[in-house]
Amino acid sequence: MIGLRSPRDHSSVLPPSPREYPLRGLNLIRLLTQNRIADFHTTLESLPVEALHDNVYIKHPVNLERWLMEGSYSKVWSAREEAPAEEYKFFVDSLMGTIRYASRAILSNPQYHSCKL
Repeated sequence: MIGLRSPRDHSSVLPPSPREYPLRGLNLIRLLTQNRIADFHTTLESLPVEALHDNVYIKHPVNLERWLMEGSYSKVWSAREEAPAEEYKFFVDSLMGTIRYASRAILSNPQYHSCKL
């Protein structure tokens, strides 16, 4: 989210915004929805370590990404009800659409069906 990255540091002049972490969390979920996992991790690296563990707006997308990597899609779906803000539910719904689309693409691939374990 380019609007969150400023080339100048204004932290000494402006007070911290109460909307900073809700917006950063929404951006993280947006990156997951767009299947931009590398950008997701790059964005995480720019956050303070405390935010990763203590901030509910950041922990939610971090958990979503972990469950996606595990293949625990039911946990992703149930996380919709645990969203820290109403706006997050839209992105979780969109993320589920991304999961369905990717699953459908894999299952419709003829090579998938020809593989025998």
